Amino acid sequence: MTRDKRRCPAETETATTDTADYCSCDTQSNTRAAAVASQQVSWWSVHEHVAALLGAVRSWPMAGTPQWCALPDEDPAKLAAIFDAAQHWALRVETRQTAECVASHAISTAAHALAALFDRLGRYEPAATIAGFALSPIAAAMVPEITLAITHLRDVLGDQTYESLARQGETMTTVEIVTYAYDQIDQARTELERDR
Repeated sequence: MTRDKRRCPAETETATTDTADYCSCDTQSNTRAAAVASQQVSWWSVHEHVAALLGAVRSWPMAGTPQWCALPDEDPAKLAAIFDAAQHWALRVETRQTAECVASHAISTAAHALAALFDRLGRYEPAATIAGFALSPIAAAMVPEITLAITHLRDVLGDQTYESLARQGETMTTVEIVTYAYDQIDQARTELERDR
């Protein structure tokens, strides 16, 4: 199983070295991943495209302000303001995408730890489901016990059942897996308190 772009939308050629290494994700060749990948935004590409015009105009009011509205439509400063707004928008989106990517990796690592814990507690089905969501080489390196847990889950559940549960987890969105994990944690806590 590989991770898809829906969990890591910020992979761009212009990301910083730290985030480029941290946020590089394998892709699945499915329609959903391809559709989300096409929404990746590169601020640098936009900046390079508009830099010549902005350099030639040198100053402009902020787009949408009364000063901008008062400019004639043919004034280069009016267009420059729109181009400047576009590059600011691209920067905001790229920054958000990078933050989502970093958060996604943190959630994946936490999910690995939770799957390993559920395996130790004998909650095999939730462990397999969560492991399916979280499976990635980066998170596995950060939580090495997940490899042992997956091997154990395959032994206990059987390969076919494990794969079926892991596929369910793999298809979950981040919001869905977090909701599922909280529900499973509550159930485990209730059972542990009852067994005291």
